[in-house]
Amino acid sequence: MELRKVLINRCYGGFEFSKTFLETYREKAKERGVEPVLKEGHYYFPVKVRSDPLIIEVFEELGSKKSSGGFAKLDTKEVLASELDYVEIEEEDGYEHLRVNVGNIYRDMLFKFLEKHKDDTMVDITDLRKKVSDREAEIKAFLTYENIPKVKS
Repeated sequence: MELRKVLINRCYGGFEFSKTFLETYREKAKERGVEPVLKEGHYYFPVKVRSDPLIIEVFEELGSKKSSGGFAKLDTKEVLASELDYVEIEEEDGYEHLRVNVGNIYRDMLFKFLEKHKDDTMVDITDLRKKVSDREAEIKAFLTYENIPKVKS
């Protein structure tokens, strides 16, 4: 099983790269002809960016202390490469941990199974995908901050 590393922040504050990290990353990216995607300051970086091999390489070369910004303590966690698309970053006041969205894994497994056996079932897979996608969008919209009922004091 192939493992992939993902950068996360392991202290309260916020995920941030140091200037030293950004300079080193940009130099290596330029040497390799890669367009640098990182900018200075506090930004949210998705798992895809945080697991980028060049970013991980620079982090491991410099270490946590030289890679982390002023209010961060960056560290790596390993996840199965096959689950990387399902990894989500959760944070509380900047302190982060990884969570694998198992529900989405099962959903995709079901769709693959149904697609493979579509001639043997009475299920319209295209319609089912649309219904699931629409329902997920409804749930996400419902869970936004604006939709949380206000408590009267």
